[in-house]
Amino acid sequence: MLSICPPSDASTKTILSSILTGYLADFQQDLRLQCAAIVNASVEAYNRCTLVAQVKSCTYSRSTRMCNCASLLPSAKQGRLGSTGN
Repeated sequence: MLSICPPSDASTKTILSSILTGYLADFQQDLRLQCAAIVNASVEAYNRCTLVAQVKSCTYSRSTRMCNCASLLPSAKQGRLGSTGN
């Protein structure tokens, strides 16, 4: 099994900034100055989407480990334990 940690936000921003800066080199200065804002917004959007996806699928990380959402709720545990099976 190969385990690779996801890059930090700073590393991701550096990578995306390098790519976008090179791509925007032939564009007007006004657009090139927006590079940092575009990269920051992209990383923030990715982080929010990742968080929402983790909550919706009840994953602790991007790995294949899954949890049972019902087991996270105290009321669900009480309901199961208090059930008579009828």
